[in-house]
Amino acid sequence: MEFEYVLLDENGEPFFSTFNEEELKFAMQFANANAEVWYYRENSKKPYKKEKYAKEI
Repeated sequence: MEFEYVLLDENGEPFFSTFNEEELKFAMQFANANAEVWYYRENSKKPYKKEKYAKEI
C-alpha cells in the first residue's frame, strides 16, 4: 500500500501533494487549506481510500 499527502483548495481540488509528511506540515503553515491522505494499491493510479489529515498538536 502506498499513500500520498494532499492539500485541497477551498473547492476541494488538490493543489499540492507529497509523499513526505514533513513537507506537508511545512506547506500547511503557509496555506489555509484542508489536507487528506490518499491511499493507493500497488500499481494503481486512483486512490481507493481518502482520509482527512489531522495534524498532531
